[in-house]
Amino acid sequence: MTTCSACGATLPEEARFCPGCGAAVEGTALATEERKIATVVFADLVGSTALADSQDPERVRVRLDRFYDTMAEEIQRTGGTVEKFAGDSVMAAYGAPIALEDHAERALHAALAMQRRLAEVFGEELRLRIGVNTGEVVVGQARESSSFVTGDAVNVGARLEQAAEPGEVLAGERTVASARGAFEFGEERVVEAKGKPGGVSCRPVLRALSLMRPRGVGGLRRVFVGRESELDLLRATFRRSVAQREPHLVTIVGEPGVGKTRLVQELWEVLSEEDLAPVHRTGRCLPYGDGITYWPLGEVLKEHFGILDSDSPDEVRRRLGGREILGLALGLDIASGMHPLDARERLHETAVRFVEELATERPAVTLVEDIHWAEDDLLDLLERIVRDTRGPVVLLATARPELLDRRPNWSAGRRNAATIWLDPLPEHETSRMLDELLAVELPSELRELVVRRAEGNPFFLEELVGELLDAGVLERRNGEWALGERRPGFTVPDTVHAVLSARMDRLPPTEKAALQAASVVGRVFWTRPVVHLLDGEEPDFDLLEERDFVRRHGGSSMAGEREYAVKHALTRDVAYGSIPKARRGRLHAAFAEWLERLDRAKDEHASLLAYH
Repeated sequence: MTTCSACGATLPEEARFCPGCGAAVEGTALATEERKIATVVFADLVGSTALADSQDPERVRVRLDRFYDTMAEEIQRTGGTVEKFAGDSVMAAYGAPIALEDHAERALHAALAMQRRLAEVFGEELRLRIGVNTGEVVVGQARESSSFVTGDAVNVGARLEQAAEPGEVLAGERTVASARGAFEFGEERVVEAKGKPGGVSCRPVLRALSLMRPRGVGGLRRVFVGRESELDLLRATFRRSVAQREPHLVTIVGEPGVGKTRLVQELWEVLSEEDLAPVHRTGRCLPYGDGITYWPLGEVLKEHFGILDSDSPDEVRRRLGGREILGLALGLDIASGMHPLDARERLHETAVRFVEELATERPAVTLVEDIHWAEDDLLDLLERIVRDTRGPVVLLATARPELLDRRPNWSAGRRNAATIWLDPLPEHETSRMLDELLAVELPSELRELVVRRAEGNPFFLEELVGELLDAGVLERRNGEWALGERRPGFTVPDTVHAVLSARMDRLPPTEKAALQAASVVGRVFWTRPVVHLLDGEEPDFDLLEERDFVRRHGGSSMAGEREYAVKHALTRDVAYGSIPKARRGRLHAAFAEWLERLDRAKDEHASLLAYH
């Protein structure tokens, strides 16, 4: 068991930062500093000073310890890092030191949970003010009693906390934009802040609407483009399952935003027109939380039996009937006194029977989304359902490619299992999708820019359109989209940045550093200069290609060098932007030095040398 040398907390396997204090784990090959877009949370107790004046210091200390423990528990449960405790205040970071694609949502869920838990522990005796803000920070080693994240976003977060009312959560405008659709916010306010002549815009957080932010931009049309052959395959699999009365597993694999969920939505509409329309049920795996192993099964049970979160345990048992053991998926204490392995076996066996019952009168299609986040027990259950179920059942699963890193033999060798890989859309399909989303003709230069930047990813395309809306380039007039007057100044949307940054942070340290070094060389790069920028350390370029970050060119524009390209322009932008500017300059100089050593390259690559 490995522990953090800074705070003594137990470290997860292969951890690069301590989840408790944020300190870098000794021995990990990491740069000392990195730029990230992250969300910070500041929370401060109201009235604690007056309370301390009237009570014994030992009692005050006990109360503060309970406060620290309660807040730390909520922060760590939602995947954040406790930045520091100071007096009666706490600061936490989400998306730093390790990137999280949903850092803003997690921070807001944590903030609301902190308010709720404080009331449970202390009643009305103590109140909490919380400020939440998203922005660019620099992540580095913390000195004693200082922060490991710094930047204007941190200062603004602290100011929002100071401006919040007791019991209130105030969120900055970038946090609000990143979490839109997942929370209800109050009216916009402007608070004064030092160095901000126009003040800081923010909104109070009223309540959570969903666990995860819905994808897409409000007001855009829902379109389906370029996946007709995959849809035909899914429909054919359903018909085969019905004809043969046997289960089938189909796993739809693709990078974030490539259109997995949209394909399934279109399938629901197509199957509703079949002669024997199926029963369909849906569950989703969650990336964090307590008791989430069988969360998708719990969602399916709630949908099927009409179980509400407000139902009492007795009511839930009544609705489950003779399937009481399934209550484990709903968080009920059903298996007390049973050996854990016996409880697991009974749960799996009963789940198989339940799925069979779904298909008694009509075929059943069950969707489990995001199984790359699933725990092994759930993956084992899904495989058992396909193996042991009898009847016309189609089990659909969506996943990112990292699932196959964990389970390389997933669905392999089974005649009733298939994997559909979704690649980015071709440029002409991306262009058609943009036309159908907006139903307005963009200027050709702007249109080409949006299509080129999206590079076939529908999520990226919609978020880039959202960026045009925010910039005033597009605006709503009489229920239709029209061109505004402001010119586009494209930046990577925070939502896209978070997805790409989280993918990069899942790389081993050397390969992540190689991707950053490659981004300095350019969109096209060669292996030897990257190794030079890594001080001779050899990364696994095959791994980068396998994980879809880069692609190898058949030839090379530099004699004797293996040539690659960063697969997505936005990936290169995020990788390059994560390098601190001082280090960026040193890397550019080091690459220029490498080029100068190549006599043959001095004339041929003079423009490249001049750039660096």
